[in-house]
Amino acid sequence: MSNKSQLWLISTGSTLLKQLCSGIGGLAGLALAFAPIDAWATTYGPNFCLNSTGADCVLQLDMGDTSISPYPGPYVNIDVSIANSGHSLQFDLTSDTQTSGGTTYKYLFDNVALYLEQASHISGGTFISSSKDFGGYQPVSSDVTFGGAINEDGFGGGSFGTNSVVVSGPKGGFNLGLTSLVFDINWDSTVTWSNLFTQQFMYLGSTQSDCEVGGAQGCSAAGHVYVLSTTTSPPPSNLSSWSQVATGFGGWPDACDQGKGTGCSNTTITAAPEPTSLAVLGTALVGFGIFHCRRRRTMA
Repeated sequence: MSNKSQLWLISTGSTLLKQLCSGIGGLAGLALAFAPIDAWATTYGPNFCLNSTGADCVLQLDMGDTSISPYPGPYVNIDVSIANSGHSLQFDLTSDTQTSGGTTYKYLFDNVALYLEQASHISGGTFISSSKDFGGYQPVSSDVTFGGAINEDGFGGGSFGTNSVVVSGPKGGFNLGLTSLVFDINWDSTVTWSNLFTQQFMYLGSTQSDCEVGGAQGCSAAGHVYVLSTTTSPPPSNLSSWSQVATGFGGWPDACDQGKGTGCSNTTITAAPEPTSLAVLGTALVGFGIFHCRRRRTMA
């Protein structure tokens, strides 16, 4: 556990012990202090990961342009992990589903552009797998193009990213939409990734248009998003039964990094306090508090 976490526990415990003895907060106050914290309220490290522990860095495309912002995000989830003995990063993209006002929305995508560190040392990309596209075609490696900057609408003013991945197919439009895509970005032997919470592999490269909405300082990723909807409950498993609503673009960082939301923040803490440690210390403080209060009353 970090020193910062220990100091927080000591400070919080001291305050709540006073409340416990005075009857102001009681055990309810201690229970509240050690309740789980919403993991989605804070981003971690230089890459703005949504998680604070584990080996992977979780990101999202959750900031929509004017075409898709009326529909609830996030739109695409991105899980980044280390591969190839640290010389590659694997990006696992999955489409998201949201429900609002009795309507369920499903988001598809067909490309993504990224701002990556050490871009001059990137040697290429490797297609791993994908879902079938909305038109029923199964993409193969020859359908996947690894390139440089591409047009992601307002995210970058027509030229976004150091690297991009574009998936094509025999049909256009909504038919290109995917629900999943996995690929590697490869660096040469001079670059080795070992910790995604301390090594910066993404940066806020774009400060154009949509990347400055709500106080955002820039975007690290953007992608082309298709919006499907249905009012049927439960939603049909066959996406061809859904309505084709809109197409647009989604970007990262999330609301906290943009300066939106209440209580949002970014921290360089590389590991959150372990739940077991919190539970043990919380229980210890409760026990100590009860003993301390009884002792005070006895002495009085």
